[in-house]
Amino acid sequence: MTQPTLLWPFSGRTAQVEALESLLSGPGRRGVVVVGEVGVGKTALIQHVLRRVGGQAHVVHLRGSASLEGTSYGAFNVILSRHQEELSHPLRILSGIADAIRTKAAGRPVILFLDSAEFLDSHSALTVAQLTAAGIVTPVAAVRDLTHAPELMRMWTDGALERFDLEGLSPEECREMLAEALSGPISETVTMQLWGASSGNPMLLQALAEEQRDAGHLLQREGVWVCRDDLIEHGGRIAEVVDLGLGHLTAAQRSLLEMCALAGELPLWVATALAGRDDVDQLEARRLVSIRLVNGPVLAVGSRFLSEVIRDNVPPGRANRLLERLEGLTDDTGLTPNGRLAHTLWRLECRRDADRGLALESARLANRAGDFETCLRILDSLGNENRDPEVTLVQLVALVGSGQENKARQLLESLGAMQLDPSAQLELDLVTAELAEHGGDHESAHRTIAAAKDRIGNVPEDADKAELRLRIELAEAELFAREGQHASSIPGLEQARKDLPSNGGEDSLRADCLLAEAMAVAGRNEEALQLAQTLLERHKREGHPAEVLESAARGLSVVRLTAREWQVPDTVSGVEQSPEAAQGRIPSAIPSVAAGVMQVHCGRAAQALKTLRPLTSQLRQFDPDGLIGIASAAAAYASCLCGDVEEGRQYHRMAQESRSVHSRAAWIFDCDRDYFLEMATASFTSKDVAAAKLLEQAEQHRLRGALTAELFAISGAVRLGESEAAEELATKASIVQGAFARICEHYGKGLAGGDPDQLLLAAERAHLIGHDLFALDAASAAVSLAQVANDGPRTAAARARTQQYRALLGPVGVQSESHIPLTAKETDIALRAVGGLTNRQIADELVVSVRTIESHLYQIYAKLHVSGRAELSDVLEVSCK
Repeated sequence: MTQPTLLWPFSGRTAQVEALESLLSGPGRRGVVVVGEVGVGKTALIQHVLRRVGGQAHVVHLRGSASLEGTSYGAFNVILSRHQEELSHPLRILSGIADAIRTKAAGRPVILFLDSAEFLDSHSALTVAQLTAAGIVTPVAAVRDLTHAPELMRMWTDGALERFDLEGLSPEECREMLAEALSGPISETVTMQLWGASSGNPMLLQALAEEQRDAGHLLQREGVWVCRDDLIEHGGRIAEVVDLGLGHLTAAQRSLLEMCALAGELPLWVATALAGRDDVDQLEARRLVSIRLVNGPVLAVGSRFLSEVIRDNVPPGRANRLLERLEGLTDDTGLTPNGRLAHTLWRLECRRDADRGLALESARLANRAGDFETCLRILDSLGNENRDPEVTLVQLVALVGSGQENKARQLLESLGAMQLDPSAQLELDLVTAELAEHGGDHESAHRTIAAAKDRIGNVPEDADKAELRLRIELAEAELFAREGQHASSIPGLEQARKDLPSNGGEDSLRADCLLAEAMAVAGRNEEALQLAQTLLERHKREGHPAEVLESAARGLSVVRLTAREWQVPDTVSGVEQSPEAAQGRIPSAIPSVAAGVMQVHCGRAAQALKTLRPLTSQLRQFDPDGLIGIASAAAAYASCLCGDVEEGRQYHRMAQESRSVHSRAAWIFDCDRDYFLEMATASFTSKDVAAAKLLEQAEQHRLRGALTAELFAISGAVRLGESEAAEELATKASIVQGAFARICEHYGKGLAGGDPDQLLLAAERAHLIGHDLFALDAASAAVSLAQVANDGPRTAAARARTQQYRALLGPVGVQSESHIPLTAKETDIALRAVGGLTNRQIADELVVSVRTIESHLYQIYAKLHVSGRAELSDVLEVSCK
């Protein structure tokens, strides 16, 4: 079925539009040259501004052309064709052009729009400069490279022109453009995927969106545009756009760019030997390549997506010739590890045999990168004969990693009969434990890891031994994380990190992330956040690739979520967004989920739903991280806070039907999912049941040593009316680090001890971290306590606080606080109080302490906005309905 053609509006560029319009139409009118790569939107920006200027100026549009570059005054052909008699002398030509422009302008200012100005012939360019100097025109020019337009370059350096360097669109501008063209909201995942692939180039973004839509990769679900999976189609339209952008390259530059794409990355000395330093510098200046340090300087294509498109469009014969050029200059030992992997694949594509040692090293590198299919493809090239234990072990790792567990178990049996050296045996232990864990046999996985720990003593002492020990600790830590036993992994991870000779490397990064997560789960929140911040700053300082930094930041956003420290700046925002980082794989939804979840926790439910509604649509289509449960449960609670209980029920069902996936963070996500499910349940069924379920969750967390999750579950139960747990809340909070724990400590003490000052302190602290819903709960309870004590000043202060927090929350605060009925236990106590029983008598009848009854009554007074027993009978019936 043919899809309708998309209409692409001009979007974004607000600052550039305002600045350009000011220069062209303001009192200090000046010329401008807009510089940017092909497709970046130079012409679109200028045309948009000229439309806004409207009738204020007369616009003359000239376009440079490569076909007219050798024709004198070629750009002015249309004007000069009406004045043939004035072509005999340059001064008469200039005068004729000036007169023609003035006549058409009829007294209005003249803006001379020069498109593709680098292709102006020298006479046309000089005429533009003369018209500008005479004040006849204000030029606005679009050029790809200002050095190719020497007359404009001179005008700029002389101050006659302002220069605008136009970059790619931001993610927000890409989202806006896509939403307008596709007539619907765009998921964050789609936005980041297309922005990363296009580097914000509008022409490439448009071609990508159209091709993804036509290929079925981009589709509309529940009114939201989502992506089907993590594959990006790049067929003919995209290849044409890319080729257009590379059209100005010399043959040597094009060859070098193709070799970089095929080889992954080239040592800089190899690149300069192939094309020369000047060509490398020009490619780098255009950001088509980048230089980074990997055991020396290496050259790589600046965009991973661009590299893929170029590589896939090199004809086979040309790929063979380029391979021969590279191999004539250096052998495999001259390449980086990533370069050797790419070289192996290049040889396979050219149907050439791969050296066994190089193939095996490349297969291992593919496994380390998580590219298990590539590993298996390389091993297949070696044939099935005489596969020794070394090759079989690498194959086993790839099979387990790619989820081919039945094949992996069959291969594991054959390895059992082979003799392995100590290092290989440890590798076998690790993959065997992973296979057992995938199958749900955690007991066997723990036994195998314990055996590996015993076996490490047989490995010779060298730098590799520390790395092997770290890998064992990582395997055990990830197993503990999937079980919710994070605290058990802390000692081993801390010791393994100390034993490493340096803190570089991706295994070290994984260890730091796991340790920070474990600390946060175990209640060591301040330490966890400090480690997270230090880790991110160190990796930025050490100059790791953008995708590594982005991966670290995504993992550390889990730490912030786990620690419940909303006031701490998001670690993801500490890493500058880059298209390069967004190209590694489909962008993770973890940061978006974390943002939505924190907004719900803090009572900003309407804002949260703006994030969570499109997010759940995307996750229902593609959810590699298993986030649909937590996202839909958070949306359920947010909907209930906003008063839309029916929508809350729909999201509630979605969350209940969700399934956890195999990931180390699954337990953390499931904890928040279960919490939100009960908070939503309290809005449309029973608060008593919901509070009881939360206390059951807290007990399970206690058994695992998950203090932060335990504290959070208890706080939810107490806020739902389980006043008997208030003292336990205060006690538990006293041994947990962080701002949220201090709020819970004051809140628990205030309810348990009938102390409005403690409650107001909890409210103030909650407000300071942005948790205004908790602040409203605490301040409302303080009002009731102060009223009971007939304390006018405290009552007034507490009321002022409740009004402040209600104003900040809007209708959400009122909905959550006022329209939820009393629990069954609270109703029972209230009726006994109205019946004339004293607190002691009620306590004796219910077999609880007097303090517990007092705590319940404080909660009842706060919810019903009454000052004491005298007002309780008047509102109890209405409140309970």
